[in-house]
Amino acid sequence: MVRWTNIPMPHLQELTLRTGGGSSDVSGESIILQCPNLKTLRWSIPEKLRMPRFTRILAACPLLKAIEVRRAVLIDLVISTILDSLKLLATEAIFPGDREAALKGDSYGFYGFRGTAFEALRRHFLTLVVLDIGSDNTAVDSISILKVLYSCPNLRKLTAYRLEAMDICSSPLQHQEQQRNWACRGLEVFKVMIGDVSPSGRAGLNMGDAVLRRFAALSRLRVLHVGGDMRFPPPPYHLTKGGLVLKLHQGLGHLAGLTRLESVSVGWFEQHLEREQVEWMKRHWTGLKVLEGVNLPCDEPIVSEAIQWALPKVDTKKWLEERENWFRH
Repeated sequence: MVRWTNIPMPHLQELTLRTGGGSSDVSGESIILQCPNLKTLRWSIPEKLRMPRFTRILAACPLLKAIEVRRAVLIDLVISTILDSLKLLATEAIFPGDREAALKGDSYGFYGFRGTAFEALRRHFLTLVVLDIGSDNTAVDSISILKVLYSCPNLRKLTAYRLEAMDICSSPLQHQEQQRNWACRGLEVFKVMIGDVSPSGRAGLNMGDAVLRRFAALSRLRVLHVGGDMRFPPPPYHLTKGGLVLKLHQGLGHLAGLTRLESVSVGWFEQHLEREQVEWMKRHWTGLKVLEGVNLPCDEPIVSEAIQWALPKVDTKKWLEERENWFRH
């Protein structure tokens, strides 16, 4: 790679680069600096990246409007400065952070996307197509994520940590917006945990119904993950309560129009999936390939066979068809 770091590439508009840190980091930067018409940069590097490096890159690539930085340790202020320094409004902002580095909690300071970076993101709301601020990033609060949904009309993919059901249903923001629908009507991928849905009682039923009613307007959804990232260890037991429940009497029927769904996950939140719900899913979500979550045993044979009722990469349609005899009365 070092051999072509000084070769100008004036026609290159999109670059995906994976470097290993150290000297390769320097050569990676050198490659980017040779691409003055770059519009999209995807850079994966296991290093702490400081602002001077990005200052040089942004100055050399004035057309840059889609930026993805993975594996790197980025502090909030650096991300904020990057977003402020982009000469064009961004279409993609992907800063998922480095989970392992953040867990070490050493001297790097404020990891990942936080309040300062979010404020810098605001000027890009109208043009954002992809936003990923980390599925385990607890620093951006629920109301901020809700503002993204209300304010980004071109958003197609959203990955963030958590939305509280109470904020979706009755936050001051909702009243300010006069209860209008979310702006991102073309959203295709939603990966945000939805928590604090009361697990029992009438309030829980109403809240779950109201949340699912919001998703009914997102008819282009292909991926709906509302229970957190199952690649990470499960949370403490008490945190597996209070998630969305996929039951018809709790609002599942509102999602009948989401006919493009391919992947649905409720993560670590407990479910009691029964035959009625499975039949409904099979009938309405004909393209479903992945169904993921933790299901507790109950009286229905379809769900008493295992605690975990689907894993990633399981062909859900085939799984349902193999159990067709259980669906018949």
